[in-house]
Amino acid sequence: MPLASAGAGIASHVYADASGETGWAAWTVADGELLYTYGVWTEDERRLLIICEKELLASTWGLVAFEPWLQQGVVSWTDNTVAMAAMRSMAPRTEVMQAIVAQRTQYLFEGEILEESRRITSKANLWADLGSRGQMAAAVQQAAACGLRGAAEVVVSQGWRDTTALCALARVRDLPAPCPARYEAASAAAGGIV
Repeated sequence: MPLASAGAGIASHVYADASGETGWAAWTVADGELLYTYGVWTEDERRLLIICEKELLASTWGLVAFEPWLQQGVVSWTDNTVAMAAMRSMAPRTEVMQAIVAQRTQYLFEGEILEESRRITSKANLWADLGSRGQMAAAVQQAAACGLRGAAEVVVSQGWRDTTALCALARVRDLPAPCPARYEAASAAAGGIV
């Protein structure tokens, strides 16, 4: 079994992963039961968001979904070093990641949750990887084979799942930069008034 404890008690570890093309997933173990959340990317998310942003979203959605089961101290596991750095420093470079981190930080602060982010290899992050690739049933089967007493899907609320504003930020980022030669030509044609 991956690194989560299968024993009794509340959740203290959240594992998350995102695939660039398919979707995302996160899981934890609480009271001997696998709790998981997962989904597929919308067309805009798939096309506009870069992988580190998707990884950060998967981790954030895992924290939010599993909130009723989380301890005040939680370890977030990711195989994406850029997402992990954003979790740790709270100073990511892209505007999309800045927006995600701002929401995530506010959520953690208001919930009085202390988070530690850690790196996990992709190979060790198997269940989250399977879920992010649309194979959550395989992860659930593996959990049962490991002796977990059951599995339950937890849904991320629509308010958290809505990425309209994030995709709008990404869309602006992806616009082509203005061409100086065209600007200069337009300026000259307009008599220097552009």
